[in-house]
Amino acid sequence: MNRVLFLMALAAASVSAQTSRGSVSGLVQDPSGAAVAVGGVELRNLETGVVRTSPTNDGGLYRFDAVDPGRYDLTVKSAGFKAFSARNFSVLAGQALNVDARMEIGDVQATVEVSAEGVALQTESMVRGSSIERTNIVQLPFSARNPVQLAFTLPGVNTSRFVSGSDSFSVNGSRGRSNNFLIDGTENNDISVGGQAFQIRIPDAVQEVAVQTSNYDAEFGRAAGAVVNVVTRAGTNSLHGTASYLLDSTTDDAITNTQSLSPDIQKRGKPFAGTNQIWNGTLGGRIIKDRTFFFVAFGEDRRNAQASNSLRVLSANGRATLQRLFPKG
Repeated sequence: MNRVLFLMALAAASVSAQTSRGSVSGLVQDPSGAAVAVGGVELRNLETGVVRTSPTNDGGLYRFDAVDPGRYDLTVKSAGFKAFSARNFSVLAGQALNVDARMEIGDVQATVEVSAEGVALQTESMVRGSSIERTNIVQLPFSARNPVQLAFTLPGVNTSRFVSGSDSFSVNGSRGRSNNFLIDGTENNDISVGGQAFQIRIPDAVQEVAVQTSNYDAEFGRAAGAVVNVVTRAGTNSLHGTASYLLDSTTDDAITNTQSLSPDIQKRGKPFAGTNQIWNGTLGGRIIKDRTFFFVAFGEDRRNAQASNSLRVLSANGRATLQRLFPKG
């Protein structure tokens, strides 16, 4: 029986690994393409309510670094121009997102809105890879309840289970041990056989799995394979949680190649009776609105199995021979 408990608190002023965050930048320009100086471009997290501001430089460029993954609104206001607003766009881990603001002359009380589809293209980085987002983590089926296994849905990813462990994989022909595994930007590599040192097997506790397969920045330069970063969920202003129960039985299982060597299983014609029961739960919310949040996750795995092993032992004559050759001193 295995139990796993995660407890995480997030504050607006807290410090976390850069590799688990993204960035948002862009140019603020008037209809002619000239730069517009703005004292404070506003970036608002729709889930936590945290608001950040950044001024533009002389060229109209603004930039937000270390942006937590999530959904955001960006607002730009300047005297003599209509307010510009980019609504409900996503920032992913390790993503450099470009959101340009084209200001229109008019009353500042009027607003020009841009939908998320208009700002979804990433043009600031040459990195290749993809992010497996929460919707896929929760809805797609995968064995062992380890969301990292969804990396197999990406181009260039192939199994290497017979080389360096059943939970590893090869990317673009590199060795499975060449991958760099992270949890929230912190190293999570098994130094003995490769793969993950610790696996989060509570899918509801994972926000996304960011997989970079090539052309990643020097900060990730530990190895030549993929960079796989598991980003855990955090609390928001709204109280939220999940609960799940999974029951798996060997009743409908096929006989494996190793089980087929057992005379007892051959006689039964099916595996021995067994069950696997998994309970998962998560809970998140706020401690101080728009500032401090909490998130906790719990997992319990109970297994009931039967097994039979055959051992070869010495016969009475063989034991007597050994005792004669090697008498007790």
